[in-house]
Amino acid sequence: MKIGILANGSDKIGMGHIMRMSALGKYFREKGHHVTFFSEYIEGIKYLETLNFDVLYISIEDQYKSVSRLCEDEKICVILADYYDLPKDFFENFSESILKITMDDIYKEYNNCDVVINGNIFADASKYNSFKEEDLWIGKDYLILRDEFYLSPKKVFVQEIRSVMITTGGTDIFGSMEYLIDTVLLIKSIQEINVIIGSAFNNRDVLIEKYKGNSRVKLLENQVMSEVMIKSDVAISASGSTTYELLCLNVPTASFLMIDNQKDLYKYLVNKDLVYGLGDVEDIKSGNLENLIREFLRNEVLREIYSNIFKYDIGNGKSNILDNIKRFKRRS
Repeated sequence: MKIGILANGSDKIGMGHIMRMSALGKYFREKGHHVTFFSEYIEGIKYLETLNFDVLYISIEDQYKSVSRLCEDEKICVILADYYDLPKDFFENFSESILKITMDDIYKEYNNCDVVINGNIFADASKYNSFKEEDLWIGKDYLILRDEFYLSPKKVFVQEIRSVMITTGGTDIFGSMEYLIDTVLLIKSIQEINVIIGSAFNNRDVLIEKYKGNSRVKLLENQVMSEVMIKSDVAISASGSTTYELLCLNVPTASFLMIDNQKDLYKYLVNKDLVYGLGDVEDIKSGNLENLIREFLRNEVLREIYSNIFKYDIGNGKSNILDNIKRFKRRS
């Protein structure tokens, strides 16, 4: 099959959609299918090109209507769109022969869309009004993670916490990383702070300059994320897709809310005691962060979180999505 994927990522909107769809695109490619990406912003395009994907530039100026024409030119038979700001009529100009799929986290519905994929563990089918049950592929069995997280060994519980991984995702939109690092530095028992510098960080040079002489702070770029997670005793993470990766590897995590579309995931994980809640970005900068992190690092708190995530199983969404696409084509 020839499969088209629309996804955007930048230092302003984050890289979550690009990371999610590149993982899915790599899986499709490994299974013998040809994948073409449609993208607008340079940061996302550069990342996709490092993975050797074919990328066609598009623009919001025509409401992304060029995508339907390009799909015809490229003889694409499946289009997956993963971008919140798409107009509701995005799929209306596509040929009936093209299977039209939207990746969704916010219960947004599009005209003429065939399938919705919502891989969030909190996904609620009742919030979609215009889709048949079989065309709603939702829940943790459709969660998209890179193979490294399924194939890596799970984290073993650690009694004495010596290392912490900190990540805000692909970007640090609100400049919260410095607050997080500086606060963890106050906890003298932490000997190593593994800081993930995302591909769209606009404050990279500032962080490098500030912490270059501090032996406890390791600024990490272009890492195998599963390896960093496993070697870290615990993690502090924005409540985005990285939280799922940490959950998959059984890494006890303190999570914070960075942007509005993370609210449902954050609330679900905190309420289920699958993460420790730090609040939102404003809470991080309020001066109470040290107390919250020290509470998170208490042995009984960590043990409860670890026990809960140890029992939690996540399905292989990439395989399930491809299987469903094949079945949909036969059914139609």
